[in-house]
Amino acid sequence: MIKTIGTLVALLRKYSRAFYATSVPTVFQTVLAFLYILLGMIVYKHWMRNHDILASCNGSTLVLDERTDEPLTWTDAFYFAMVTISTVGYGDMTPHTAGLEVFTIFYILGGIVFVFARIAWLVSTAMNWVRKLIVRAIECFDTAPNDRVVSMNDIIVPLDANTKVEGKRARQQISGRSKGISGRAVDLNGDGDIDFIEPPDFFTFWAQELIPATVLIAIIQLASALIFTQLEDMQYHEAFWHCMVTATTVGYGDVSISTQSGRLFAGFHIAVSVSWLAALVGEVAHLQARRSSEVARAELLQKTYTDDEILRLDANGDGVDKLEFVVGMLMILGVELCGEPLRWKDVRPFVLKFQQLDVSNTGKITKADLAAFARQHRETAQRKKFGRPPKTRRRMRRVVSIFQMRPSAKAGAPQSDAAVTCSHAPAVATDQ
Repeated sequence: MIKTIGTLVALLRKYSRAFYATSVPTVFQTVLAFLYILLGMIVYKHWMRNHDILASCNGSTLVLDERTDEPLTWTDAFYFAMVTISTVGYGDMTPHTAGLEVFTIFYILGGIVFVFARIAWLVSTAMNWVRKLIVRAIECFDTAPNDRVVSMNDIIVPLDANTKVEGKRARQQISGRSKGISGRAVDLNGDGDIDFIEPPDFFTFWAQELIPATVLIAIIQLASALIFTQLEDMQYHEAFWHCMVTATTVGYGDVSISTQSGRLFAGFHIAVSVSWLAALVGEVAHLQARRSSEVARAELLQKTYTDDEILRLDANGDGVDKLEFVVGMLMILGVELCGEPLRWKDVRPFVLKFQQLDVSNTGKITKADLAAFARQHRETAQRKKFGRPPKTRRRMRRVVSIFQMRPSAKAGAPQSDAAVTCSHAPAVATDQ
């Protein structure tokens, strides 16, 4: 019973730390984004007037209604705040004072950098979740193997945490396998086992990565257009045109949203559509970089190298060892560290850290090395904490050591003052 409670407490601590490390900052930033929108709504509600310019086409004549000086409703304020920070800018509502114009300039900048970046992140998370579900369903048609059975003696790299070990054999995952449909299986060293899986072809890669998100955004726009036809006096093609112009942030303003219910829905439609399209565009850029890296890795692994190309990886002139070969290949692939291309100067601090922990100089870090390093670290910390002893304490220690060097006097034989004075130099007294 006590063991079970201890296990539950350990699991609770583990997941609570993970929650506070990831979920709490996300929730806090999301709340700040909604508070930022609320700030704009309050400002526009109390200091802005409803100077709407409602345009309607009567044949070839453009009719503009007269301006009104009514205060904004909360729905109008929400609608205008979303139109502003999304950069859609229909032009049907504008600030009417210099103070509001200055506030709107900074409000737009903050909305672009913070609010819509946060909303786009939330939408991108939902989009990736849907994409993973669809790709997982497609994965059942993939014929490439996911893992292979290898002997424990043939394993040349550490096993992953999720590797299944069965006696003296292990099921090791194969590098290169993609989510969904993968490419061709490759035997790199000619032993008959599959060592690497190529990326899928161009069409398969882009189809399984982009079709789910593209279909979803199309469904959202088609459904939104249908809702606008029920809330506003417009035809379906006009509503769909309005939705696409809004999602791309062009915002011509030729289709007017005038009802309170229509503006309320338009605010949410702007948030979802603009963020979803922005997330999709960002995902395309990410996929392009990923595709280039996967193709470059496949070409690098299957390339036949010349002697000069291999020896060029030698960093210290004594031949190419395993570390130099692996790090050199990663450099050729363009691996980055902290946003910069990987260089040997970036590898050196990690090598020094390894040498520091390898107290026994065996090339491997064991528990004994870690215990010895911890002991050295504690001793160093104590020396730094207490420092050198004060000068008076050092003098007292020197005096005590001098008196400890005196020869012990014979029992019952009194010593003269000269003997006491010269007792610290017995060799000189003997010569005299």
